[in-house]
Amino acid sequence: MTHADSYISMNRQRKSQARPNTKPRKRSNSGNDQTQRDCIVTATIEAAEDLKRKLANRIGAEATTRVRTMASILVNGFKEHTHNRLLIDEAMMNHFGAIITAALLAKARNCCLSAT
Repeated sequence: MTHADSYISMNRQRKSQARPNTKPRKRSNSGNDQTQRDCIVTATIEAAEDLKRKLANRIGAEATTRVRTMASILVNGFKEHTHNRLLIDEAMMNHFGAIITAALLAKARNCCLSAT
């Protein structure tokens, strides 16, 4: 038996005699740590202002940054890096290419279209 063979067989014995890991695994809460970033996109300024007024009681001052018009998104883009969801209100009033471009600019994971 060569030196390499004895080394390999000795390592196999050590691994088989090793005590199994009995510590409980720590689970990461990566999904819970992230803040949920939603952006509501409207077709008109009037609809955006109406939604901002309605959402002011629920999310406060953040309503002004979360509710935007499609034209505002296409011209100015986003300051934040990503959004979890892009909620498009009155989707039938927007061009399909504009919707896709807004979703790509937002780097949205989900895009929800509302055709009311």
